[in-house]
Amino acid sequence: MEHRTVEGFVLLPNFLSEAQEDTIINYIDVGKWDNDWTTIIYGGQTNEPVPQWGDDLIKMMKDIAHIKAPFNHMRIHHYKPGTKIDRHVDVASWGPVIVSISLNNKCVLRFTREGISSVDVVIPPRSLYVLAGPARDDWAHETLIIPEDDSARFSITFRTAADQVTYATHHKRDERGLNAAMDKAFAEQFANEKEDGMTQYHEGSAFFSADSIV
Repeated sequence: MEHRTVEGFVLLPNFLSEAQEDTIINYIDVGKWDNDWTTIIYGGQTNEPVPQWGDDLIKMMKDIAHIKAPFNHMRIHHYKPGTKIDRHVDVASWGPVIVSISLNNKCVLRFTREGISSVDVVIPPRSLYVLAGPARDDWAHETLIIPEDDSARFSITFRTAADQVTYATHHKRDERGLNAAMDKAFAEQFANEKEDGMTQYHEGSAFFSADSIV
């Protein structure tokens, strides 16, 4: 169920199943991460649109959690042990709602605001969290350092970029072959889980009212 610690922050544990998490990690963790803190970006001001499997995740957000924001930007992060996200507030041009899915390892998300004690929230793997309203605009957030003896963490973050580019007829080639294979694998995995009754949430279930996250 929803978890609120800071107004505008919502945490949905087990948004993805273990099988769905494994499917995603198997395709994004392909040994191509050269730095401690590495990013792959789709949509927004890039020349590559959000891939179909990213659109499938956005649809899941709408169907399961009634998150209606028109996301057009997806960012995949890889965090090795010993790394963190520094304290920041996302710029206004990223839209009023930010959603992130955490994979492979937990993290501690810390909220800070002048004159108020900081708030720490453990974000489990496979969970989704939402930043909107005061959590998005008034509180700074950061993640604490992943211990050196721990596992790497991945996150997939969705935003609405204010300035979009006109995509060229031919997009930059996906040199790692990630998206076509991922589109097929993720679609099959999600379909199989629905058929087997393994999904965490049922059609029509809602963690928010239809108007709670726009």
